[in-house]
Amino acid sequence: MIFAVISPSDATASRGFLSFLYLVLVVLCTWLVRPIELKLIGLGLLTAVLAAWCAQLPGGTGASVQFGQGPAGAVGQIAAGGDASGILGRIAVLLILAGLVVIILSRCCYPAPTVQREEASRANPV
Repeated sequence: MIFAVISPSDATASRGFLSFLYLVLVVLCTWLVRPIELKLIGLGLLTAVLAAWCAQLPGGTGASVQFGQGPAGAVGQIAAGGDASGILGRIAVLLILAGLVVIILSRCCYPAPTVQREEASRANPV
């Protein structure tokens, strides 16, 4: 089941897989899509989907890191994914808005094409 309850130990592996899949899709999106406005909107939608998935994973998971002697976790802690969904959501909104701004500016700010007469070929004077 897609939205099944995931244990905190499996959440780190899920985040790692989702991050790898996200990076692969970002590279494909930037490589295959030609116009910049569609790239921005596509990346924004892809980031929004990742933010929704990160919100479903249990947050606040962490690991304690010990570099020297002493009690475990006394030296440092690494938190993985506490506010990842909120940050990714904000990035997604900025990417989508940037794509829409590029579309609006490209529609209203181009100069009108000038009308030119057609040139006749010199090889065949008809």
